[in-house]
Amino acid sequence: MSREVQKKIKFQEIFVKRYYRLTDEVNQLIKTAMIEKNLSRAKIASAVGISESYTDHLIRNDRNFREDELQKILPFLNINFSSKNFIPVDTIHGKFVVFPRESSAKVMQIIGYLLGDGTVQPRTIRFKDVDKDVLKVYQKLIEKVFNVKGRIAPRKGTIAHLLEVNSAFLSQWLKENIVLRKKEFLREIRELPKKEIAAFLRGIFDAEGSVNLTSRQVSLRLTDENIVKTSQFLLSRLDIATSFYKIKRKQKNWHDCYGLCFSNRISFKQFIDIVSFSSKKKAEKLKFLIQGRAKRKTN
Repeated sequence: MSREVQKKIKFQEIFVKRYYRLTDEVNQLIKTAMIEKNLSRAKIASAVGISESYTDHLIRNDRNFREDELQKILPFLNINFSSKNFIPVDTIHGKFVVFPRESSAKVMQIIGYLLGDGTVQPRTIRFKDVDKDVLKVYQKLIEKVFNVKGRIAPRKGTIAHLLEVNSAFLSQWLKENIVLRKKEFLREIRELPKKEIAAFLRGIFDAEGSVNLTSRQVSLRLTDENIVKTSQFLLSRLDIATSFYKIKRKQKNWHDCYGLCFSNRISFKQFIDIVSFSSKKKAEKLKFLIQGRAKRKTN
Protein backbone atom coordinates (compact mmCIF):
# COMPACT_ATOMS: atom_id res chain seq x y z
CA MET A 1 0.00 0.00 0.00
CA SER A 2 1.44 3.38 -1.04
CA ARG A 3 1.74 6.11 1.57
CA GLU A 4 -0.28 9.30 1.17
CA VAL A 5 1.89 12.25 0.10
CA GLN A 6 1.86 14.95 2.77
CA LYS A 7 3.99 17.63 1.12
CA LYS A 8 2.76 21.22 1.42
CA ILE A 9 3.35 24.21 -0.83
CA LYS A 10 5.17 26.95 1.06
CA PHE A 11 4.06 30.45 0.09
CA GLN A 12 6.34 33.47 -0.16
CA GLU A 13 5.56 36.19 2.36
CA ILE A 14 5.05 39.80 1.31
CA PHE A 15 5.22 42.96 3.36
CA VAL A 16 1.83 44.17 4.54
CA LYS A 17 1.09 47.29 6.55
CA ARG A 18 -0.81 45.99 9.58
CA TYR A 19 -1.83 48.27 12.43
CA TYR A 20 -2.64 47.46 16.05
CA ARG A 21 -4.14 49.23 19.02
CA LEU A 22 -2.34 48.57 22.31
CA THR A 23 -4.29 47.56 25.40
CA ASP A 24 -3.73 49.42 28.67
CA GLU A 25 -2.03 46.28 30.02
CA VAL A 26 0.72 46.20 27.39
CA ASN A 27 1.14 49.97 27.63
CA GLN A 28 1.84 49.54 31.34
CA LEU A 29 4.35 46.78 30.53
CA ILE A 30 6.21 49.20 28.25
CA LYS A 31 6.38 51.88 30.96
CA THR A 32 7.51 49.35 33.57
CA ALA A 33 10.25 48.00 31.28
CA MET A 34 11.54 51.52 30.72
CA ILE A 35 11.79 52.16 34.43
CA GLU A 36 13.44 48.82 35.21
CA LYS A 37 15.98 49.21 32.38
CA ASN A 38 16.49 52.94 33.01
CA LEU A 39 15.57 53.74 29.42
CA SER A 40 14.70 57.17 28.11
CA ARG A 41 12.72 57.91 24.95
CA ALA A 42 15.95 58.88 23.22
CA LYS A 43 17.72 55.64 24.20
CA ILE A 44 14.90 53.47 22.86
CA ALA A 45 14.71 55.46 19.63
CA SER A 46 18.46 55.22 19.07
CA ALA A 47 18.66 51.50 19.91
CA VAL A 48 15.87 50.25 17.63
CA GLY A 49 16.05 52.82 14.84
CA ILE A 50 12.82 54.76 15.26
CA SER A 51 12.11 58.42 15.93
CA GLU A 52 11.88 59.79 19.46
CA SER A 53 8.42 61.18 18.70
CA TYR A 54 7.24 57.67 17.70
CA THR A 55 8.51 56.37 21.05
CA ASP A 56 6.60 59.16 22.78
CA HIS A 57 3.36 58.10 21.02
CA LEU A 58 4.00 54.53 22.15
CA ILE A 59 4.34 55.58 25.78
CA ARG A 60 1.23 57.79 25.63
CA ASN A 61 -0.64 55.13 23.61
CA ASP A 62 -2.50 57.76 21.61
CA ARG A 63 -2.46 56.18 18.14
CA ASN A 64 -2.42 52.86 16.25
CA PHE A 65 0.98 51.25 15.70
CA ARG A 66 2.39 49.44 12.68
CA GLU A 67 3.35 45.79 13.12
CA ASP A 68 6.88 46.04 11.71
CA GLU A 69 7.67 48.96 14.06
CA LEU A 70 6.34 47.03 17.07
CA GLN A 71 8.52 44.09 16.08
CA LYS A 72 11.55 46.35 16.43
CA ILE A 73 10.60 47.82 19.81
CA LEU A 74 9.04 44.95 21.75
CA PRO A 75 12.01 42.50 21.72
CA PHE A 76 14.25 45.31 22.98
CA LEU A 77 11.87 45.70 25.95
CA ASN A 78 11.51 41.91 26.42
CA ILE A 79 7.77 42.09 25.70
CA ASN A 80 6.06 39.32 23.72
CA PHE A 81 3.81 40.11 20.78
CA SER A 82 0.67 38.33 22.05
CA SER A 83 -2.75 38.56 20.39
CA LYS A 84 -4.55 39.39 23.64
CA ASN A 85 -2.62 42.66 24.09
CA PHE A 86 -2.52 43.83 20.47
CA ILE A 87 -5.85 44.51 18.77
CA PRO A 88 -5.81 44.49 14.92
CA VAL A 89 -7.22 47.64 13.33
CA ASP A 90 -8.13 48.37 9.70
CA THR A 91 -7.09 51.89 8.69
CA ILE A 92 -6.84 53.88 5.45
CA HIS A 93 -3.07 53.31 5.67
CA GLY A 94 -3.19 49.50 5.98
CA LYS A 95 -5.68 46.67 5.96
CA PHE A 96 -5.46 43.65 8.21
CA VAL A 97 -5.23 41.16 5.37
CA VAL A 98 -3.95 37.70 6.36
CA PHE A 99 -1.83 35.40 4.19
CA PRO A 100 -1.36 31.64 4.71
CA ARG A 101 2.19 30.40 4.96
CA GLU A 102 1.41 27.03 3.36
CA SER A 103 -1.24 25.30 1.29
CA SER A 104 -4.55 24.09 2.67
CA ALA A 105 -7.79 22.79 1.15
CA LYS A 106 -9.51 26.20 1.35
CA VAL A 107 -6.56 28.03 -0.22
CA MET A 108 -6.24 25.46 -3.00
CA GLN A 109 -9.94 25.71 -3.87
CA ILE A 110 -9.66 29.50 -4.22
CA ILE A 111 -6.54 29.13 -6.39
CA GLY A 112 -8.25 26.52 -8.56
CA TYR A 113 -11.17 28.87 -9.17
CA LEU A 114 -8.76 31.72 -9.89
CA LEU A 115 -6.77 29.73 -12.47
CA GLY A 116 -10.01 28.58 -14.05
CA ASP A 117 -11.63 31.93 -14.64
CA GLY A 118 -10.21 34.68 -12.42
CA THR A 119 -8.13 37.75 -13.20
CA VAL A 120 -5.54 39.47 -11.02
CA GLN A 121 -5.07 43.20 -11.54
CA PRO A 122 -2.75 45.54 -9.59
CA ARG A 123 -5.35 46.35 -6.92
CA THR A 124 -8.25 44.01 -7.68
CA ILE A 125 -9.12 40.34 -8.14
CA ARG A 126 -12.18 39.53 -10.25
CA PHE A 127 -14.22 36.38 -10.83
CA LYS A 128 -17.22 36.10 -13.14
CA ASP A 129 -19.89 33.43 -13.10
CA VAL A 130 -23.46 32.92 -14.29
CA ASP A 131 -24.23 31.18 -10.99
CA LYS A 132 -24.37 33.86 -8.29
CA ASP A 133 -24.48 31.21 -5.55
CA VAL A 134 -21.06 29.93 -6.62
CA LEU A 135 -19.64 33.45 -6.34
CA LYS A 136 -21.09 33.63 -2.82
CA VAL A 137 -19.17 30.47 -1.91
CA TYR A 138 -15.88 32.05 -3.02
CA GLN A 139 -16.74 35.40 -1.47
CA LYS A 140 -17.03 33.63 1.92
CA LEU A 141 -13.92 31.51 1.32
CA ILE A 142 -11.77 34.54 0.47
CA GLU A 143 -12.98 36.44 3.52
CA LYS A 144 -12.31 33.43 5.76
CA VAL A 145 -8.82 32.72 4.38
CA PHE A 146 -7.51 36.23 3.64
CA ASN A 147 -9.75 38.43 5.83
CA VAL A 148 -10.72 40.52 2.79
CA LYS A 149 -14.33 41.23 1.84
CA GLY A 150 -15.48 41.13 -1.76
CA ARG A 151 -18.65 42.40 -3.41
CA ILE A 152 -20.90 40.71 -5.96
CA ALA A 153 -22.63 42.73 -8.65
CA PRO A 154 -24.41 41.94 -11.94
CA ARG A 155 -22.45 42.46 -15.16
CA LYS A 156 -24.22 44.93 -17.42
CA GLY A 157 -25.60 43.47 -20.60
CA THR A 158 -25.03 39.83 -19.53
CA ILE A 159 -26.66 37.20 -17.32
CA ALA A 160 -23.39 36.78 -15.39
CA HIS A 161 -22.33 38.28 -12.07
CA LEU A 162 -18.95 39.59 -10.96
CA LEU A 163 -17.16 39.01 -7.66
CA GLU A 164 -14.70 41.85 -7.10
CA VAL A 165 -12.14 41.79 -4.28
CA ASN A 166 -10.24 45.05 -3.83
CA SER A 167 -6.87 44.54 -2.15
CA ALA A 168 -3.50 45.58 -3.53
CA PHE A 169 -1.79 43.31 -0.99
CA LEU A 170 -3.84 40.24 -2.00
CA SER A 171 -3.20 40.98 -5.69
CA GLN A 172 0.54 41.14 -5.00
CA TRP A 173 0.47 37.91 -2.98
CA LEU A 174 -1.39 36.03 -5.72
CA LYS A 175 0.93 37.38 -8.42
CA GLU A 176 4.12 36.42 -6.59
CA ASN A 177 2.94 33.01 -5.40
CA ILE A 178 0.70 31.87 -8.28
CA VAL A 179 0.51 34.00 -11.43
CA LEU A 180 4.20 34.75 -12.02
CA ARG A 181 5.29 31.19 -11.19
CA LYS A 182 2.35 29.24 -12.59
CA LYS A 183 4.44 26.47 -14.18
CA GLU A 184 6.32 25.77 -10.96
CA PHE A 185 3.11 25.98 -8.96
CA LEU A 186 1.34 23.44 -11.20
CA ARG A 187 4.27 21.03 -10.73
CA GLU A 188 4.12 21.43 -6.95
CA ILE A 189 0.38 20.68 -6.85
CA ARG A 190 1.07 17.13 -8.01
CA GLU A 191 2.68 16.25 -4.67
CA LEU A 192 -0.02 17.65 -2.38
CA PRO A 193 -2.24 15.54 -0.10
CA LYS A 194 -5.37 14.23 -1.83
CA LYS A 195 -7.64 16.50 0.22
CA GLU A 196 -5.91 19.59 -1.17
CA ILE A 197 -5.84 18.14 -4.69
CA ALA A 198 -9.60 17.53 -4.51
CA ALA A 199 -10.18 21.11 -3.34
CA PHE A 200 -8.06 22.52 -6.18
CA LEU A 201 -10.01 20.43 -8.70
CA ARG A 202 -13.30 21.62 -7.20
CA GLY A 203 -12.18 25.19 -7.85
CA ILE A 204 -11.16 24.44 -11.45
CA PHE A 205 -14.38 22.56 -12.20
CA ASP A 206 -16.49 25.24 -10.49
CA ALA A 207 -14.98 27.73 -12.93
CA GLU A 208 -14.79 25.80 -16.21
CA GLY A 209 -16.28 22.36 -15.65
CA SER A 210 -19.59 21.26 -17.12
CA VAL A 211 -22.02 18.34 -16.92
CA ASN A 212 -23.68 17.48 -20.23
CA LEU A 213 -26.84 15.40 -19.91
CA THR A 214 -27.09 14.74 -23.66
CA SER A 215 -23.57 13.36 -24.13
CA ARG A 216 -23.55 12.01 -20.55
CA GLN A 217 -20.14 13.51 -19.84
CA VAL A 218 -18.36 15.63 -17.28
CA SER A 219 -15.82 17.86 -19.00
CA LEU A 220 -13.29 20.60 -18.39
CA ARG A 221 -12.19 23.00 -21.13
CA LEU A 222 -9.52 25.73 -21.03
CA THR A 223 -7.09 27.47 -23.38
CA ASP A 224 -4.20 26.61 -21.00
CA GLU A 225 -2.92 23.14 -21.94
CA ASN A 226 -0.72 22.88 -18.84
CA ILE A 227 -3.65 23.44 -16.45
CA VAL A 228 -5.77 20.84 -18.25
CA LYS A 229 -3.00 18.22 -18.29
CA THR A 230 -2.21 18.91 -14.64
CA SER A 231 -5.91 18.49 -13.81
CA GLN A 232 -5.93 15.19 -15.70
CA PHE A 233 -2.96 13.96 -13.65
CA LEU A 234 -4.58 15.07 -10.39
CA LEU A 235 -7.83 13.30 -11.29
CA SER A 236 -5.84 10.13 -11.94
CA ARG A 237 -4.44 10.39 -8.41
CA LEU A 238 -8.05 10.25 -7.24
CA ASP A 239 -8.67 7.18 -9.45
CA ILE A 240 -10.75 9.13 -11.97
CA ALA A 241 -9.83 8.15 -15.55
CA THR A 242 -10.25 10.86 -18.20
CA SER A 243 -9.68 11.46 -21.90
CA PHE A 244 -7.66 14.45 -23.14
CA TYR A 245 -8.48 16.30 -26.36
CA LYS A 246 -7.55 19.42 -28.31
CA ILE A 247 -9.82 21.71 -30.31
CA LYS A 248 -8.04 23.58 -33.11
CA ARG A 249 -9.60 27.02 -33.49
CA LYS A 250 -10.08 28.23 -37.06
CA GLN A 251 -10.91 31.81 -36.12
CA LYS A 252 -8.05 34.27 -36.40
CA ASN A 253 -6.46 35.32 -33.08
CA TRP A 254 -8.43 32.65 -31.18
CA HIS A 255 -6.43 30.33 -28.95
CA ASP A 256 -6.66 26.58 -29.35
CA CYS A 257 -8.75 24.90 -26.67
CA TYR A 258 -7.80 21.89 -24.52
CA GLY A 259 -10.14 19.68 -22.60
CA LEU A 260 -10.67 16.48 -20.70
CA CYS A 261 -13.78 14.44 -20.10
CA PHE A 262 -15.06 11.28 -18.43
CA SER A 263 -18.28 9.41 -18.95
CA ASN A 264 -18.39 6.25 -16.84
CA ARG A 265 -20.44 5.80 -13.69
CA ILE A 266 -17.47 4.78 -11.52
CA SER A 267 -15.69 8.04 -12.32
CA PHE A 268 -18.92 10.02 -11.80
CA LYS A 269 -19.33 8.45 -8.36
CA GLN A 270 -15.69 8.99 -7.44
CA PHE A 271 -15.86 12.63 -8.55
CA ILE A 272 -19.07 13.47 -6.64
CA ASP A 273 -17.78 11.74 -3.49
CA ILE A 274 -14.30 13.31 -3.42
CA VAL A 275 -14.33 16.49 -5.53
CA SER A 276 -17.93 17.53 -6.25
CA PHE A 277 -19.11 20.99 -7.31
CA SER A 278 -19.91 24.13 -5.32
CA SER A 279 -22.66 24.67 -7.90
CA LYS A 280 -25.85 22.91 -6.81
CA LYS A 281 -27.02 22.84 -10.44
CA LYS A 282 -23.91 21.00 -11.65
CA ALA A 283 -23.98 18.63 -8.68
CA GLU A 284 -27.63 17.77 -9.30
CA LYS A 285 -26.92 17.09 -12.98
CA LEU A 286 -24.10 14.72 -12.07
CA LYS A 287 -26.28 12.91 -9.52
CA PHE A 288 -28.92 12.54 -12.25
CA LEU A 289 -26.34 10.93 -14.55
CA ILE A 290 -25.28 8.53 -11.79
CA GLN A 291 -28.87 7.57 -11.00
CA GLY A 292 -29.79 7.37 -14.69
CA ARG A 293 -26.89 5.02 -15.42
CA ALA A 294 -27.85 2.85 -12.43
CA LYS A 295 -31.47 2.60 -13.62
CA ARG A 296 -30.40 1.70 -17.17
CA LYS A 297 -28.13 -1.01 -15.80
CA THR A 298 -30.90 -2.64 -13.77
CA ASN A 299 -33.51 -2.50 -16.55
